[in-house]
Amino acid sequence: EEHIEALLVKVNNLEKQKSRLQSEVEVLIIDLEKANNTARELQKRVEQLERINIELKSRLDETIQLYDQAQRDLRNKQAELQRLSHELDKAREQRDALARENKKLADDLGDARNTITELT
Repeated sequence: EEHIEALLVKVNNLEKQKSRLQSEVEVLIIDLEKANNTARELQKRVEQLERINIELKSRLDETIQLYDQAQRDLRNKQAELQRLSHELDKAREQRDALARENKKLADDLGDARNTITELT
């Protein structure tokens, strides 16, 4: 009879332990479902961020191309500006030379008129 009572106590303890373990398993299942949901949400976020990253990389590549083209255009414009500046300097020198020549010719014309006036 003591043996039966000991077995009943043991069975009762095992049932309590089984009940406690079932509760723990249910809590673990709930935690697992939450973790799976979080993992799915994080995976969606990763995919979204990867799409954004690809778009940003594309924009960066486009911006780099535009920058490179702008740099080439700038160098071309600087070369053209230097060429035009040189041409302007030459034109000013020619203008000054022509102005000096014009003054000389005007002086010569004035002298010639004075000479003609004196001779007549």
